[in-house]
Amino acid sequence: MDKMTKILWIDDEIELLKPHILFLEGKGIEVNTANNGSDALSVLTSLTVDIVSLEEMMLPVIIMQ
Repeated sequence: MDKMTKILWIDDEIELLKPHILFLEGKGIEVNTANNGSDALSVLTSLTVDIVSLEEMMLPVIIMQ
């Protein structure tokens, strides 16, 4: 059995990315989302992911937490 790839996608406008998320899910990829750095850190404490995709502007917010 193949392991499902898990992505954490962090963006403050995640709703605009819904078509991309649906595409990835259709390919068998589990997509978890977060709207901000705090939510992303919370997800990462409870879930192991293979890939983290974040908006470039979110990086300082995550680093400072």
